[in-house]
Amino acid sequence: MTSVLCRIGGKKGKLKEMIIKRMPVDFDLYVEPFVGSGGIYFGADLKNKKSILNDTDKDVMDLYRIMKNGFTMKEYNIPQQVEPQTRFAHATHTNPTDKLLSLIMLGCASFGGIGRKNNNKMYKPMSSNNIKRKLNHAMNNKEYLKNTRLFNTDYKNIIKKFDSPKTFFYFDPPYESSKKLYTTKKQSADEFNHEEMARVLKGIKGKFILSINNSSRIRDLFKGFKQTRVFVKGGSHHSKGDINTIGYDRDELLISNY
Repeated sequence: MTSVLCRIGGKKGKLKEMIIKRMPVDFDLYVEPFVGSGGIYFGADLKNKKSILNDTDKDVMDLYRIMKNGFTMKEYNIPQQVEPQTRFAHATHTNPTDKLLSLIMLGCASFGGIGRKNNNKMYKPMSSNNIKRKLNHAMNNKEYLKNTRLFNTDYKNIIKKFDSPKTFFYFDPPYESSKKLYTTKKQSADEFNHEEMARVLKGIKGKFILSINNSSRIRDLFKGFKQTRVFVKGGSHHSKGDINTIGYDRDELLISNY
């Protein structure tokens, strides 16, 4: 299956293949507390598996809910210029198809995929063919989402509610370099609290894989877990690692408890 949402740090290519290959086979429930674009969820053939998807970004979860509930396909004749597409993307829509398309636009054609948060203009217009292709993919995702429950809450609430020996978690939290992408009422700082997450994961009952940037700080926080270093081409995350690896844009870690 194909994700229709574009998000900064979305998993694809070599890294996506490595994560899926390392997933266990003996789990009853799949859980993504930071689903974002859902590259792993859609790529792992989970159609017949009970799943939980969560993200604190309401726009992201609204998109998943529209796909899960279904919508009526429409033909669009939106001018292929930045200004009219920006107006459409930021407008308030009541029709599910219009809202879905606006969320796709905000995710795939605004800087960083977080256009509504900073009221960004589109940086490039979407073509009519791309709009149609995205909506077709979204419609096909309804069947895939049938066994999936959707949430919009803090990741710790999801762990508390769904952790068990038969649960498999895939964690893709904000990286160290991510700014203003994840905050809660209790966390006023711009950066995600990786120290807290390391403490939480030490008490988890289920199996998990965590993908994160490689740095000495991250390696130290998650010591005691299995750590695999991966060099990845492309993407927007830049490592704070100790080694400058020529030819690669991202220096990452896959961390697991099995």
